[in-house]
Amino acid sequence: MCWTGLLALLIVLSGCGEPLSNEEAPLLVEEVNRQIESVGDMTPPPEQDVGDLQVYVDRSVGMRPYTLGGASVYFDLLETLDGQLAGQVDFHGFGYPSQEQGQVVEPVDALFMEDPAAYTWVNNDYESLFADLDPDQPHLIISDGVQSEPEEGARFGGIVNSIGAWLETGGVFTLLAYRGPYEGTYYHEVPDTGAISYSCSDRPFYGFGFFPSVAAKQEYIEILEANGVETVHQITIGTSSASVVPREHSHPANEDQRRGERLFRSLTDHRNTHPDVGHVFSGQVANPDASAGSPLQFDVSVDSTTLPWRTLSGTDRERVMNALEPTFQHWRIDTLSVGNRQVALTETNAPRTFDTRATVRDTWHAHVDALLSHSPQQRKERIASVVQIGLGPTGANRLIPNDLSVRRDAAASACSQTLNIQPTMGAVIREHYVLGEALLVTEWR
Repeated sequence: MCWTGLLALLIVLSGCGEPLSNEEAPLLVEEVNRQIESVGDMTPPPEQDVGDLQVYVDRSVGMRPYTLGGASVYFDLLETLDGQLAGQVDFHGFGYPSQEQGQVVEPVDALFMEDPAAYTWVNNDYESLFADLDPDQPHLIISDGVQSEPEEGARFGGIVNSIGAWLETGGVFTLLAYRGPYEGTYYHEVPDTGAISYSCSDRPFYGFGFFPSVAAKQEYIEILEANGVETVHQITIGTSSASVVPREHSHPANEDQRRGERLFRSLTDHRNTHPDVGHVFSGQVANPDASAGSPLQFDVSVDSTTLPWRTLSGTDRERVMNALEPTFQHWRIDTLSVGNRQVALTETNAPRTFDTRATVRDTWHAHVDALLSHSPQQRKERIASVVQIGLGPTGANRLIPNDLSVRRDAAASACSQTLNIQPTMGAVIREHYVLGEALLVTEWR
């Protein structure tokens, strides 16, 4: 799991002594950036020019029925990209022209991709296409989420590593889900091996977006939305979508309690003290002498008006929030000096973090409990701990609604084929999606 590209939260917990100063916080963040092995940064990258948007359209025969139902979001997407980004976009077709040929990626005209005759190829391979994308350019792949070997899923599963490699360059990945009319024959592999004829108004199709930065992604999404091309679901991996805030008191154990036990003697908000730090808090642990360790509790909340949350059902949101999985990485702070800008950290297994769990308060909020153990030998040390809040399998899959990953159904009105979007994107989310993250400094004295 890698950093999302922007520090969501910096929390400093002091057993006693002076709290973290506003000047120390960004200096510590810089050093933690260098310590983290995976590529990625907790500070936003400098603005830079990106190349033209590269659009790849799946030319397999299964895409043809999207062009046979009259006016649709599918046409709107192609026309908006071609018209609004004139001179800044290149179109390509991709897929297997025949069973005997390997995958071909070749330039095409956007207008040609509105013609049903453009869709004659027999299959496609996402993994090899994704793996060859230039990390310095933005890319958008338009397809229906179905590729070769749908039953086995072997090649489909390979895209997890390709997406992960993109994220490790510091880029972001966005799944854009659309729905459009689907009228005509769906070929399982090639025309002579069987066909099912469909007629429905809202079969899913997808844009797989690979962008060098969050800003680049947002620029293109805003252009599409301003021209009426809106998604039915969207999730971006490579940036946080949840707020993580420490609690001064634990969440009440029952409704009769006004508040729970005190976790901090004091908690100071250093928010907005430095452009490279999102949220900074410092405080004194209420009971540093507790033999069992120091309890910590965080409120994890999501904004109901933002994606991916606003398009999820209440049941799916609850399952996601019940599946939060915090992980920790620790360093001993050997030196932290603002005057001569010196910071030295040593990675350590202490303090040990255990008994972490998430409890849902409602479909928009959860609280995460953790217990940091410590020993007498650590009571004169300050420990910097990175906590990342990821998702277990159930929660990861629920970020992709069930109706975007339907099973095969031969009914003409069902518009379904084996769409492996949910399990495949669930695997990407489990490996790479960080809902929120924090840096904690504990001082044992």
